[in-house]
Amino acid sequence: MPTLLDIAADLVSIEPASQATRLLGRLMEHTRATAGAVLVPSDQDLRVFVSRQASLERLSQGRSAVAAQRLLLQRGEAVVADGITLLPLTRDSGLVGVVLLEGGTSSMEGTDLILTAIVAAVMVAMAPRPLAGDLDQFVGIRSDELERHRLIELLKRNEWNLARVARVLGVTRRTVYMRLKRYDIARQKVPKTVKGGVLV
Repeated sequence: MPTLLDIAADLVSIEPASQATRLLGRLMEHTRATAGAVLVPSDQDLRVFVSRQASLERLSQGRSAVAAQRLLLQRGEAVVADGITLLPLTRDSGLVGVVLLEGGTSSMEGTDLILTAIVAAVMVAMAPRPLAGDLDQFVGIRSDELERHRLIELLKRNEWNLARVARVLGVTRRTVYMRLKRYDIARQKVPKTVKGGVLV
């Protein structure tokens, strides 16, 4: 039976950084934070995976706080210091990242699901990717064909509403238009739905 983390990884597998940005926004709304970021390990330092309205000064302060409070974070404990809250992103293997929140409430009640999804996004983004040739060999379909198929299915599910598809993917409409062009997908005009016998 798949775990919650496995399900979340499936949900964020397309555009994990965009999904993490959206999830961070939800977390900020829930905690009433004014800014936030997800920091992940990179060599001997931390790097910003995604950020929303976090200043460079706060990011630097967050990096320092993570270094100073690493033991608490590795044990899965949240740290509050100097107007920022650090939430550990943990997995069986240990600490995989830290969420930095500026301002807001110190109560993190009800954030477990969002944090699990952010962990999944980090894990998907940081996982080593197979070379395209290796993937083709295992799946039998080229990765660009698979991406094309996913985009078409998403367009059909959203009645070819490009703005809605862009929101789901966490990208701009321009990006959706460019992908349509890249994958040679002809845009379809779908008549608006009928409500109460009147074409809307």
